[in-house]
Amino acid sequence: RRRVYSSSSKDRTTIYRRRSMSTRRPWGHTATTMTLVFSLLPVVRSFAPLLSLSSSCVRSTTFLPRTAAAICKARGRNGPALWPTRMEIAVDVTSGTYQHGGFECAFVKKAATKGSEGLPPLLLVHPVGIGLSSWFWDKFLDEWQGGEVYAADLIGCGESAAWDPKQQDVLETTEWVGQLETLWAQHIRQPCVVVVQGGLAPVGVQLSARMSSGKRGVCGLVLASPPSFDAMREGLDADEVAKNWKWLTSRPGQLSYYFLRGRPFVKFFSNLFLFAGGSADDQWLKAACRGATEDAKWPVFAFNAGLVIAKGFGDEIEAISGIGQPILVISGAQDGRTEKRTASAQSLPSCKLITLPGKNVVPWESPRESAAAILEFCTTLI
Repeated sequence: RRRVYSSSSKDRTTIYRRRSMSTRRPWGHTATTMTLVFSLLPVVRSFAPLLSLSSSCVRSTTFLPRTAAAICKARGRNGPALWPTRMEIAVDVTSGTYQHGGFECAFVKKAATKGSEGLPPLLLVHPVGIGLSSWFWDKFLDEWQGGEVYAADLIGCGESAAWDPKQQDVLETTEWVGQLETLWAQHIRQPCVVVVQGGLAPVGVQLSARMSSGKRGVCGLVLASPPSFDAMREGLDADEVAKNWKWLTSRPGQLSYYFLRGRPFVKFFSNLFLFAGGSADDQWLKAACRGATEDAKWPVFAFNAGLVIAKGFGDEIEAISGIGQPILVISGAQDGRTEKRTASAQSLPSCKLITLPGKNVVPWESPRESAAAILEFCTTLI
């Protein structure tokens, strides 16, 4: 983001806008490069899980306005409108920070659309992967016409503080869950719908289980392209996760990150695993490459080692099932795991699965359809 100053008031207001994403990383087409590509094919396979692709002290936050694109701009799609009305409304998206433990955490907030103030707010949780952060929800935010929305940058991602295992302990998913609980306690303060993309589904499940009773902070859960509930119940072998982590954080593993964050690999991986028809767009590629900084590698390693799903979450799934927590699962029409998700979702009586156009990043591929489906889900909760 670049900082622009407004002269419309005596106090200079900091306005954040997405900076131009025109910078490309150089790439040499040499024999050495091709040798590296083939030698790292096992690493490519190890990064395949990305397609499924944290007590705190809180300080007050000053919102920093930045203008989002107009809501509901026509995108040249055919077929019937998914919204009751089409509205051309500019809605501000504001940025803020807060403290969670020793981390400064960032988020963006979009105000509720006029007339939708009574709908529950959304808490958006982005996936973890090469260069990913809350920008993953940009297209969705442009299309959203409902209650207010909070999109967090998880610790180690985007504008939130970096995480370094040399200075902090190994990052656990409970840290991200605690971070989101802090955001809720300081800013949301009412029952919300948690929306999680991909392999971060266990974070949403934990948050829902911890906040669905007592203070009732979560009234609904949306999982887009998640692992199956069976996979989340089982978890992973602890020794295998430790082995993965040891390799990824070794010198060869860390060196692989510099190859993996290059535009050629990001495009190759996105087309192969994430986008229907291999249609990763330029906006996606530029944002991912820009966000793939040196500091951003550690959350990617933690996720890819299997730390997010490692322990298994059978107790948490049973807890939200026991209280009848409404759950919406969104699966891409070209996602080969839809059948497995459908069978798994049937084990939860309050879970509904729908299929939308796309593959593994449906809120980006089909933001309008995703927004409409989640809006309909939210209306059933009031």
